[in-house]
Amino acid sequence: MVADDLPEIRTLVRTNLEFDGRFDVVGEAANGLEAVEMVNALNPDVVVLDLAMPEMDGLAAISKIRQSSPGTRILVLSAFADDHNSGLVKELGANGFIAKDRPMEEIMDKVVEIAEVPNSQT
Repeated sequence: MVADDLPEIRTLVRTNLEFDGRFDVVGEAANGLEAVEMVNALNPDVVVLDLAMPEMDGLAAISKIRQSSPGTRILVLSAFADDHNSGLVKELGANGFIAKDRPMEEIMDKVVEIAEVPNSQT
């Protein structure tokens, strides 16, 4: 699942995940509240989650997702690229953090790592 308030980011991440062939994107959320509701309804294996979103920010969403769906893996994909945010999201229960300004290949590698899927397609 992908949660970001920017439709362009959601489309970019979704397209790359689907093109990879190892992922099925089951939903897209445009804000944190929607993300929490979709996780509750869909129980995805992984959520790629933005921090700065309307209605509920990613920090609050991490906590709520952790409470309602402890098995869902959370990768924070954020424009805020600093060590403070990385540590904070992990303290809240996210499984990983990567900045949006990283190359898409690195972002995909991080999703693969968080999802714990094999690195090569078979």
